[in-house]
Amino acid sequence: MIEAGICDGDIAVIDRSVEAQNGDVVVAYVNEEFTIKYLDLTHRVEGYIELRPANRQFKPIRIDSDDDFEVWGVVVWTIKQWRR
Repeated sequence: MIEAGICDGDIAVIDRSVEAQNGDVVVAYVNEEFTIKYLDLTHRVEGYIELRPANRQFKPIRIDSDDDFEVWGVVVWTIKQWRR
């Protein structure tokens, strides 16, 4: 999640009480895996949503009603790893 400012070794602080909004960085559970991505709700009327990676080398994940999907929480803070 380099463009999101989350680097390897950082700690993401998740708030499960916040309702996720379009564009939020979320922890999502998709088909037996957890991932951290941007939530894209702009295609809801078309019957799907997307999880967009911050790294442009990866493709968005399309979520349809058939998927086992849950927004587990919203990333509200990151704690940076101390690098020497």
